Amino acid sequence: MSYIDGLMSFLNGLIINYGAFGFFVAMILQAVVAPIPGEAVMMAGGAVFGTLAAGVMGAVAGCIGASICFFISRKGGRPFVLRIVGRKELEFIDRWFERYGLWAVFIARLIPLIPVDAVSYGAGFTTIKYGSFMVATFLGMLPRAFLYAYLGELAARQIETMGMARAYLNAASLLILILIVLSAGIYSYRKIRDEGG
Repeated sequence: MSYIDGLMSFLNGLIINYGAFGFFVAMILQAVVAPIPGEAVMMAGGAVFGTLAAGVMGAVAGCIGASICFFISRKGGRPFVLRIVGRKELEFIDRWFERYGLWAVFIARLIPLIPVDAVSYGAGFTTIKYGSFMVATFLGMLPRAFLYAYLGELAARQIETMGMARAYLNAASLLILILIVLSAGIYSYRKIRDEGG
């Protein structure tokens, strides 16, 4: 946990110290280093740069990161990726691709808590062509990037215009909504995992 906290602090530092370039680099790094939650980085980008700029930068950087994962697994092989991703995640991704094929890439980016980095690594083990992988990645990445960028901008705007008390109240309402969505994501993830197992 302290390892992930350290990585998150490092990525937030990139955004604060290097602006848009730092955010772009942070999004690429979070896509390659599997334990880092990309949603948190996207929300930070949305808070600093706004929905449109953060959404576009996040989607493009996420695609670059996904490409790196894809080629690492294609060139480095399974044992190398196993050290990065972990056995349990890799087994889940194997079943995920068996069930959905190319759609696995697109769907994974729309459902919360699906390990999208592991999906990018897993795609490199399949016969999926890189061009098809990138189209599915970009189409799935866009709504995700803009959603989290918007949530980050919304939170920053509320704190700025409504004062902390009201912002906390609105944030609590938003948190409840996010928890409902995450619960649905966890349920879907477990159901798919159990059925596949």
